[in-house]
Amino acid sequence: MKHFEDKLRKYSLITGVINALKLICSLLFDNSATDKFLFMEFNIWTVRLIWAIIASVLIYDYLQNRRKFLFDTEKD
Repeated sequence: MKHFEDKLRKYSLITGVINALKLICSLLFDNSATDKFLFMEFNIWTVRLIWAIIASVLIYDYLQNRRKFLFDTEKD
């Protein structure tokens, strides 16, 4: 069962990274000066930075999870 949970976590992290990167790309081509994040208006560059941080955290978590899976010596 643990293997299934690891795979599910892996695919959910990949999906989150893809969605965050798609949003960042769409925000790069947006000509507006502000955008909403959590129902508040922010400068567009602040919103881009927030989503870049979210994507970075997801990528880091994916790599940590992958490293743990690859170098885990315990066998179920």
